[in-house]
Amino acid sequence: MIIIKKKTKVGIYSDGDPARTESAIRSALAQDFTEPVIFLQPDEKMLNSSFRGFQSHVVGSREQAREILKSKSKSHIPFLDEVVSKHSTVSKSSEVRISVKSSDRGPLLVAIPARDCEELTFRCLEHLAQHAGLSFFVLYIDDGSQDGVAERVEQKATSLRIPIDVLRFEEPIGFAKACNIAFSVPYYQHVLLLNNDCFVGPDCLTRMRDWLESDSEVAAVGPMTGDDGCLSLIRADRQEQSGISTKMTDRYDPLEGARLCQANKATSEPMLPFFCTMFRSDAIQEIGFQSTDPDYAFGLGADDDWCQRATNQGWKLLACGNAFAAHLHKQSFQHHQINRDELTQTAMQRFQSRRETRPTLSIVTRCHVDRPQGFENLRQSIEEQTSIGIQHVLLHSPGQIGISGANRLLATDEAVSRIKGDYVQVIDDDDVLSSPDYLDQLQTFIVSQGFPDWILVRGKINEREYPTPWGPKWKPVLGTVACFCIITSRRLWQEHHQAWGVDKCGDWNYAKALWDAGNRPVWFDFDGCETQHGHSNGGGECDERRAA
Repeated sequence: MIIIKKKTKVGIYSDGDPARTESAIRSALAQDFTEPVIFLQPDEKMLNSSFRGFQSHVVGSREQAREILKSKSKSHIPFLDEVVSKHSTVSKSSEVRISVKSSDRGPLLVAIPARDCEELTFRCLEHLAQHAGLSFFVLYIDDGSQDGVAERVEQKATSLRIPIDVLRFEEPIGFAKACNIAFSVPYYQHVLLLNNDCFVGPDCLTRMRDWLESDSEVAAVGPMTGDDGCLSLIRADRQEQSGISTKMTDRYDPLEGARLCQANKATSEPMLPFFCTMFRSDAIQEIGFQSTDPDYAFGLGADDDWCQRATNQGWKLLACGNAFAAHLHKQSFQHHQINRDELTQTAMQRFQSRRETRPTLSIVTRCHVDRPQGFENLRQSIEEQTSIGIQHVLLHSPGQIGISGANRLLATDEAVSRIKGDYVQVIDDDDVLSSPDYLDQLQTFIVSQGFPDWILVRGKINEREYPTPWGPKWKPVLGTVACFCIITSRRLWQEHHQAWGVDKCGDWNYAKALWDAGNRPVWFDFDGCETQHGHSNGGGECDERRAA
């Protein structure tokens, strides 16, 4: 078995053994290659094979594809997150062989979102390297730092022998979005959100992990600290919880704090501040992401919102009396001269007055003149919804304008500006809503997930599943997105709907624009639409165009 690597692309030349090929695929994904492709036979004549569904992830013979995947349920194949289909993608002139083995990342993803302040990040990494006590992998999310910061952070991690991926955004996307990117990374048992001004003490992470795994109903845990917050050892109740009888000489010293915090005790909390918080991955899947509401600027208030949703759903939050992490608190705000107190006040007002009402939905339909019956059936399926709160926006097609022309309507038509719903979904007039309770279930889901900005509907149409079920490792890939899958907040729609007009693959362009802006989707499992066997026939707008 050979894996050939060039930058972020990888080609896997299979020796025909199904088990070894699957191991190679998983190894490639564990190292986060963005464009892995299997060459079952490195033979040019085999590259023209075209498969439906999950078999399109494989370049080679149809028979070999079946042999490797025949016993796999499609919903359990999180193999590839990007597909390429040409030999030229992998240059043999720059081959680098890497071993095929299971992931060396371990069960813990440490996510460090930061903007500038690289000296703080260096200290954060140094304490991780010295005191982690367990296997981990760092995802550093650079939130619009000055040029060179991300590269120097990566170099620092490498010098400390810390495995790291760096995701850099030219413009700030916001703390909550950065955290949600970490929440969406698959294959890890736990996720640690770690501020770059937070320095873990000895045994901190291992003890946090032990508490997290002590009860299957624990969603998240946090350590003691020395800042001015609710988990600080300057508070008498936290001193008692941690078994401390002497006053700390330096409340920002992680070594002293760790030495003092030895009481094997954890308390149930209504809320945890997310400066150093370890989450159970399956809890994230159930509770959802952090709210990206603009009033929760820099993540302020988003942690309260997430914690309340967690406890409302029966999950537990623990503060660990025997774990300590020094938190300098407010350092980034001071560096960028941001008025944190004013932002906190806005966030708390938003949290206290947050919506409990069910959201409204604008359904945008492109009405084709040659399919009056299809439109009528869709209109009827909308009117039959049992829950109130739908606005139906019609974009009338002026004759035969094709898919590209129809997409341009979504980007430019005046009717688009009249959208009033809290959320927006595009449904072609050759599809219909599958059942009268679709909106009711969608509204319930949105409220339970804390009003996420981007929702992907997972379901079937014509016995084909959309989006293509690659497990949690989903990215916008040509040929895998159908427009009815995508539901966004009105704010995201207003920011990105012009992406529909780029070309005929409007749904993919829209999804990619959302993704590239740092947004990540939550999954709503419901067969939301049924096809009327019109022009798309359930294939989605991008079905004719393969990834390249």
